[in-house]
Amino acid sequence: MTAVKYCPNGHQMDPSWNVCPYCRSDTPEVASPAAMAATVREVAPGVAEQPTPPPPRKTMRMSQIQPPVVGWLVDLNGKQKGQDFRIEEGKVLLGASPECQIVLENDFASEQHASLRYEADQYILTDLDTTNGTYVNDQPISRVVLADGDRIKIGETTYIFKGLYLGKGSE
Repeated sequence: MTAVKYCPNGHQMDPSWNVCPYCRSDTPEVASPAAMAATVREVAPGVAEQPTPPPPRKTMRMSQIQPPVVGWLVDLNGKQKGQDFRIEEGKVLLGASPECQIVLENDFASEQHASLRYEADQYILTDLDTTNGTYVNDQPISRVVLADGDRIKIGETTYIFKGLYLGKGSE
């Protein structure tokens, strides 16, 4: 038997994750990590497990969501494995400093390691002249336009990038 883990909203998760990268723990529909652990189910090999349908969602006014989230990064293998970092409109700093909008628990991250800016339907990642560098899809970068699914590597930690608005007309 293989353990399959689902969040309370029905998203399949890696068994080692405590936070769903799609709906995040700070939403009212997501249970605590202890409650999430209770959703692990045993499934026989070769048997397709059907996810539990998500509960009905409440309608929210767009003005209640401030500032708009335009994408996110998910830590795939580091100290924050499974955690997602929301990217808001404008410039977002990534680094080890608590002053950064995205604080990385990464031994190889500089205090201010990189900036990520969403503007003109593009996500622009810029390395801030760090010693260890920033890599996108295993290529060193100084500045790059990200595509959905790109893998960003800082030190030994890999983050996957997911963008909500990619190109004109994608909304």
